[in-house]
Amino acid sequence: MTEAPDWRRVARALLVVAAPLCLVSTRGAAGGFDAGLQIDYFGQRPPGETPVLFAPDFISKPGVVVQNCCFSSDGKEFVYVVTDSTWSKSTVMYTRLAGGRWTDPAPLNLGRISAYTPYFSPDGNTLYFSSRIEDGHHLGHIFAARRDGAAWTPAEPLSAPVNSETMEWEVCVTPDRTLYFSSGRPGGYGGLDIYRARLVDGKYSSAECLPAPVNGVSNDECPYMAPDESFLVFNSWKYNARFKGNNLYVSFKEAEGGWSEPVALEAGVNTDELDIYPYVTPDGKYLMFTRREYAEVAHFSRLYWVNASVLDRARRPSAAAGPPPPAASGEPLAPYLGTYAADPWKFTFGTTKTRAGDVLTWQRNGDPDSVQVLERIGRDQFWVPGVRFRFDPEAGQLRVLTDRPGDQEHLFQKVR
Repeated sequence: MTEAPDWRRVARALLVVAAPLCLVSTRGAAGGFDAGLQIDYFGQRPPGETPVLFAPDFISKPGVVVQNCCFSSDGKEFVYVVTDSTWSKSTVMYTRLAGGRWTDPAPLNLGRISAYTPYFSPDGNTLYFSSRIEDGHHLGHIFAARRDGAAWTPAEPLSAPVNSETMEWEVCVTPDRTLYFSSGRPGGYGGLDIYRARLVDGKYSSAECLPAPVNGVSNDECPYMAPDESFLVFNSWKYNARFKGNNLYVSFKEAEGGWSEPVALEAGVNTDELDIYPYVTPDGKYLMFTRREYAEVAHFSRLYWVNASVLDRARRPSAAAGPPPPAASGEPLAPYLGTYAADPWKFTFGTTKTRAGDVLTWQRNGDPDSVQVLERIGRDQFWVPGVRFRFDPEAGQLRVLTDRPGDQEHLFQKVR
């Protein structure tokens, strides 16, 4: 006969088992967030599953061009960037919670003409950001300013291997001070790629390019890494059959250590504008991002926020999420090489070597500064943001279609 259980003993055992589970969930069962953190979101009503403007009476004021933002890990300090319509000059603004009220936002003097993408270190005593290099080149580096009482020391650029001879931009920091950032250095997959540099014995080790499928031939940038590095949100110019512009993606760490195929976030978060600069609040509850007008001369960029459940749903994408990204193709590139002309334009196609192998490049009217890497989106079809190319190798022809409203397909003939 089976002995009746001692329910008091069972109850005690359950309490012992449940205790660490409570600690895990308080610290953030998914992502490593501090789920018990209480943050005053400027007196706003929390958003639901549809993005809304963030703090329109305090941060995203009418007529103010806002770029991106970050809370300190305790939720009591907030930095954001105010810029101009061309994003050519930017200022980091700062506010803190004091006496139950947020102080009036004021510019931070970081010793740079312009500062972008600020991000607090875990202890709040270092502010990382990116800034242009004022040497006549369109380059940027990652800088760090240290807290000195109520002020910040003049920022200094980080040394190699974080900064390189090319462009570094957009940085985030994990609790162990690992840096994730964008870089255009050689040896990547093409365009900007997302890199990681870990802190070892007080110094940053060699920067590692995150593997495919996170990085690809298109620009992959603006990384936000979860505190426990279990998921990555970023924006990318990857080909997206549903939306134009620069879109938000999420990729999840897999059990064997790799990364899942990036999933474009749902409609409403992604649009035909530029949906960029993702950031998840320290309590793990909300996704914040920037939406900028997709135009040659943009007139706005503003902060939005939405319930972080949009990230959970991306882990289990539905059929409504649209077609999967194009599969990699081993088709040779030689049939597409050469120069194609249609007065007054002349396009030259070549190849370049990347971590993904040889990829097709596009150059306009012989201008070496116009070279771009193309993404394959189907048989004989390639794409760069805003332009689709369809080759007919047998006829020596190229059909080009831009995403401008009402634009028609343009026919180019191979001339050499």
